[in-house]
Amino acid sequence: MLFVIVPFFLFFLVECAVGYGWRSRLRQCRLQPLRAQHTGVEQAVEYLNSEPARKLLLGLALQDVKLKEEINGLNFWSNCASIKAAKCTGISPNGVEIDAVCEIKGKAIMRKSLAPFPSGTVEDESQLKLELIKMATICERSKDTAGIASLQFGYDCSMPSDFLFNQVPHAPWVRNYLNSRSTQAVLRAINDPTIPSNLKSRMQIKINVPEANPAFDTYRMGTLLELAREIVLALAVDEGKRVRICVQQPLGEGIFVGMPLALASMRVVLEKMDWGSLLSPEQKWRPGDQASSQRKEALIRLGTIGAEQAAEDDDVFIIMAPQNVVGGMIVDELEAMVKAAAGRPLVLINPILADRPSSNNVMQIRGRAERRAFTDSFVDIFALRLLYPSSGGYMFPISGLISKKGWREPWCCYAREEGGKGKEEYKLVAAFPPHPPPDPSVVSAVYTM
Repeated sequence: MLFVIVPFFLFFLVECAVGYGWRSRLRQCRLQPLRAQHTGVEQAVEYLNSEPARKLLLGLALQDVKLKEEINGLNFWSNCASIKAAKCTGISPNGVEIDAVCEIKGKAIMRKSLAPFPSGTVEDESQLKLELIKMATICERSKDTAGIASLQFGYDCSMPSDFLFNQVPHAPWVRNYLNSRSTQAVLRAINDPTIPSNLKSRMQIKINVPEANPAFDTYRMGTLLELAREIVLALAVDEGKRVRICVQQPLGEGIFVGMPLALASMRVVLEKMDWGSLLSPEQKWRPGDQASSQRKEALIRLGTIGAEQAAEDDDVFIIMAPQNVVGGMIVDELEAMVKAAAGRPLVLINPILADRPSSNNVMQIRGRAERRAFTDSFVDIFALRLLYPSSGGYMFPISGLISKKGWREPWCCYAREEGGKGKEEYKLVAAFPPHPPPDPSVVSAVYTM
């Protein structure tokens, strides 16, 4: 009988020890879907307890509603309560757990604090990084967001070196980087079931580098067409989607009819573009193809902007650089096309939809608020914009860039630093939540900290 009881008792002790160790570790890293290794949670806790994040952690402790009410209540008549120190003890799915040392009426008292995540419950490491960035932004600690975004879990916020954007033409790998990143962003957004259908019809890509900016004399139409070609082929070949590429029609009336210089020959080039051998001849665009009599087997289709251009079997719409001109608006036609898309993915590439006032009052005060609301309704799924100092010259020198790599990914600000022998690096200096885009004044403040 003893030989039966002793092994059972030893097995019970081992199970208790192992179970206690597992539960003790889980108390420190309680993000349930990450319980395999909890790398992200451990790194986040370690960072929050580091010296650079000391003030951030004090601010997070005050996000606990009960503790904040207690501190504010004691300070209503006299300033007799404050938080002197804080330690992050763990992260739960609902927030950051903190032990706060409070000085209340001259006495040090320990208080438990839970800083809740702004969006509620966190489910994975990527979401954890975003929530911590949001919390730092709420606490007005933008300078701490760079440390959070740089942690080696969740979304990759690093940026390659040696873009050398002021050397035109850009290096082939630079264009390939922009094309591949944009394509990934489009594919992920289109296949993301959590994005509402009304937003899928209002997506945009914004790339502002010398080769893609028509305001500069370095503008290269081929850069935008190469970008569109890679996106379209990925959608048609890999996803089997019917993609319509649209270039706006001439706008205006009478002698004022015209097109932006940046788009003047884009449709002609698209009609002659080589789409490679990945698609059969029947799947490519053919002269004579129209929206009203579209061949069902054609996966690549061309068109202009307007509701009548959206065929019933079109799966995705790519709109190339739509922009208002003096004496003509593209916004009305674009809005009609968005409605005709009816939830199908529609992506603008480098739109310029600001009003262009003219002598015939096409874009004056009336309707401006509605046009601005329509323009602001589009969401960024990829963006890369170079930043120049206010005292700088014509597109020189580059002081940094702001980028967003995907629908769910944060906005990241980078400062350009010169190295030896013509080398350059982009150092992460701040990050912001994915939506909405950060205010320009906030971005400017980051570079003056």
